[in-house]
Amino acid sequence: MRLLGLLLTLLVSALLGLAVGVAAVFLHRSAAGLVLGLGTTVLTMRALRHWAPPAVVGFAVGWLAVLLAALGGREEGDLAVATDTVGWVLVGGGGVVLVTAILWGGTPRERSRAGSVGGPA
Repeated sequence: MRLLGLLLTLLVSALLGLAVGVAAVFLHRSAAGLVLGLGTTVLTMRALRHWAPPAVVGFAVGWLAVLLAALGGREEGDLAVATDTVGWVLVGGGGVVLVTAILWGGTPRERSRAGSVGGPA
């Protein structure tokens, strides 16, 4: 039953990551849209961290899947993410999403064990 709950959590958070990733790619061309897209991404990851830490990993997978698909371009040569400053900031945001998922994606027990370095012997 626990495995089913974990898989459901990962699936729902990956779908949420897909939705937020599409919004971030769609809005990133303006400064306000870039701030809104990346800000929503970070705040959603923070909320997921407190709800269920493994959900951060699912969210990141969904978000990064959208970013990678957008970076691939299309056969006609069209790009969803251009190689200009705003595009590179969005790609850098993808790096932040990846690192955040690695750091925040553990279970609460793993985090408390990691935080007890130098505790009482």
